Amino acid sequence: FFFFFLMIRRPPRSTHCISSAASDVYKRQREDSVKDNDKAERMWKKRLQESEQTINKLKQDMSNMSNELRSQVDKYRALDSELGKKMDESNELKEQITEMHNEAYQAKQTSDKVITELCTFVYNSDSCTAA
Repeated sequence: FFFFFLMIRRPPRSTHCISSAASDVYKRQREDSVKDNDKAERMWKKRLQESEQTINKLKQDMSNMSNELRSQVDKYRALDSELGKKMDESNELKEQITEMHNEAYQAKQTSDKVITELCTFVYNSDSCTAA
């Protein structure tokens, strides 16, 4: 039994040599990790640059649309001002027509009165009415 126990050999606990296989794997993992980090950093920088370009393009597009909108607003304000002037002219014409209508009505009233008086004077009758 004692002899059998001595024959069982335990594996080494760790590698003591710097250039051992385990050390090489660790170094490779660190190098790969650094390479992956560099690659990820380049990728994120590229995406950031693309995003900045997209943002700048959107800003330019918004500026162009804003300028176009201002131009349209200016046109509509000019049209509104012109329409206001036409409305004022129309109201003035309406007032003139109303005034002329009132003058015509007064002239007819006066004319009817004169005709009635003439009829009465000429025919000595109150039965005379204006035609």
